[in-house]
Amino acid sequence: MNNILIINTSTNILSLFDFFEKLNSEGYSFFLKSYNPEIIDKFKKNNFPTKKIFGWPTKLNFLLLFIFIILIPFNLLIILFNLSFLKYKNKISTIIVFTFEEKILYTPIAKLLKLKIIWLDCPGEFYNNPSLILIKISKLFSSWAKIIAVTDIAKKKLLKLKWNSELITVLNPGIKLNHYHQANIFSRIAEEEKKNINKKFFSVGTIIELNSNQKIEIVFRAAKTCLSVVPNLQIIVIGEGEKRKSLNWLSKKFEIDSLVWFVGKQRYLKKWLENLDVYVVSANNLTINDFKQTLEAQACGIPAIGFAGTGIDNIILNSQTGILLKKDNSEELAQTIISLYRDKRLRKEIGKACREQVINNFGIEKMVEQFINIIQI
Repeated sequence: MNNILIINTSTNILSLFDFFEKLNSEGYSFFLKSYNPEIIDKFKKNNFPTKKIFGWPTKLNFLLLFIFIILIPFNLLIILFNLSFLKYKNKISTIIVFTFEEKILYTPIAKLLKLKIIWLDCPGEFYNNPSLILIKISKLFSSWAKIIAVTDIAKKKLLKLKWNSELITVLNPGIKLNHYHQANIFSRIAEEEKKNINKKFFSVGTIIELNSNQKIEIVFRAAKTCLSVVPNLQIIVIGEGEKRKSLNWLSKKFEIDSLVWFVGKQRYLKKWLENLDVYVVSANNLTINDFKQTLEAQACGIPAIGFAGTGIDNIILNSQTGILLKKDNSEELAQTIISLYRDKRLRKEIGKACREQVINNFGIEKMVEQFINIIQI
């Protein structure tokens, strides 16, 4: 039986949908319990059974943490009833959870009912300031679960919390390649035509949630420095957020507002990525979505620039599939953009290596194959 229950009470798992969809095509069936209407709608449209449940905030303050701990016995009884029903009615054999709260509540019940439980740990803000109480409680149950860290940085964050490294297996992220890899005569002709077009702008792009905890200011400072050498520079910022207006003001402060384009969220990223010359990973705390978007840029043959120590190191191999810089160094970022602007051959070589790396190592098929091998051990 390959019937899997996904519990989702606070994290946004939309970026993992392609992964679940591919697993579904490999014979795995899913039942989703989520707090997020957008996630529920996405799964429903693809005919996955869903149910809305109560959601917890990503970070619990003292009062919410106290309430959560007090309610643990009550919640365990409810979960025991629900999981017993799903096991015998829907033949659920495996549960996937993400947060510390989910691990604490579902792992002991899964153990009692002899269900397999997977802790799927993704990178992001969630692990920056976790509650020590929740960490200690969840550690008690860690030997009962299969712990899978999506990316090396997720594993490193768990190790910082003193988790046993022997219990953690790393799962590399993957993307759908059919949109980016079409090796036929028509796509090759289109690529050659694109190369022969004299582009008006040298485009540097980034995909980011526009909040205060990002590196957009570093990108703006670098752009200001580049202007004397790259007069046709334009900065494409894809994404939305509460800080869009203040970042727009910041671009005016740096006197680069005429070359910065805030284009909002874009559903069809491929057409935007294909027209970039360089992609910059500007997120401060990388999420699985940031990894996917970097892979999508690389799949389009776009050289990527990232910052060392953020976790992007296993995707951007320095001077091979992109450039890694010292953290928060706008001057180094500017010089790297200028180097790539001046050296078209280098851009082409790195872009080709990017595409080959994604095709060989980061396809969604590879991710699914690796996941199946892990859970069958």
